[in-house]
Amino acid sequence: MPKTAVAFPVSRAVAPVLALTLTLVLLAALPGCAAQGGPGAPAAPLARDEAQAAVARVLDAYSQGAMAAFAAVVAPDFAPLRPAFLDRTDRARNAEQAVQYETFIDRVLPAGGGAMAVSFSWLKKAQTSGGQTMARGRTEFVFAPGADGWLLTRMGGDNPF
Repeated sequence: MPKTAVAFPVSRAVAPVLALTLTLVLLAALPGCAAQGGPGAPAAPLARDEAQAAVARVLDAYSQGAMAAFAAVVAPDFAPLRPAFLDRTDRARNAEQAVQYETFIDRVLPAGGGAMAVSFSWLKKAQTSGGQTMARGRTEFVFAPGADGWLLTRMGGDNPF
C-alpha cells in the first residue's frame, strides 16, 4: 500500500515563524519537565536519606518517651496549635510503652521556603495496659529547617502517635 503524505497549505512567509514558535514552546517546556520529574518520580537519594532521618528523629523522640525531647523536634510555629498537639501526643504516649516503628518513605517534595514534605507509610507496635497493639497508616510530615536539624511544622493523614 503506498504511503501518502498530507500537506497543509502554509505560506512560505509563515512557515519559519511557525517553526520558531514551536521550537520555543518545546524548549521552554523541557526544563520544567526535567526539574519536576513527574508524578511518582523517585526522590534523589540524598533527599530520601535526609527525609528518612527527619522522620526517624521525630518518631524516635516519641518512642523514647521524654516529651521534652519530642517537643524539641516540633517547630514553635507548628500548625494548627502546637500546645494542643503536644498535649494530645503526651497523653497518647503515657498510655503506651515499648513503642517501635517501621517506616517507608513514599515521596519527598519541596514545600517552599526551604521546607520539605515527606509522605511515608508506617507500622507501629506498642505495649499498652491491654496488651500489644499494632497500627499502620500513611502520613505526611512537613519539615522546616531548624538550627539543630529539621523541625516538624505540620502533619496530615493518619496519626502515627
